[in-house]
Amino acid sequence: MGADLLSAGGILAAFLAGGVALFAPCCIVFLAPSYLAAAAKNRRWRLIPLTFVFAAGLALVLVPITMGVSLIAGAIAKYHVVLYWAGGLLMIGLGLLALSGRCGPCRRSSAPPIPPAVTPPPSSASACSPASPPAAAHPSSPG
Repeated sequence: MGADLLSAGGILAAFLAGGVALFAPCCIVFLAPSYLAAAAKNRRWRLIPLTFVFAAGLALVLVPITMGVSLIAGAIAKYHVVLYWAGGLLMIGLGLLALSGRCGPCRRSSAPPIPPAVTPPPSSASACSPASPPAAAHPSSPG
């Protein structure tokens, strides 16, 4: 009974997701104009088959995705207690690892610190660069 309910729920969910997907921004912008252009370009007797092709295209994408998510949700529900404990133990382990300082951005290193770079004194060519402070006025110049 559980598998039948899962399959029926997945197909119903896929149908509802397809209905909702028609109002999603990607569908309104891309799929709806292409469908309406095909509907306006073709005669009335071709509109119904094209509508079924359009719906089949949406179903081809949405039904497998919904069925897969439904199976994953069923597995999570079946193994909820085990996953709950495993996730809790994983979080505690990662917390202890972070507090120990053995990994992450707080890793302690045994290498000596790198000394700051020593800048050479400015040469005569760089003394006139705009980045250096202005030179004092020469005593022989007037003013």
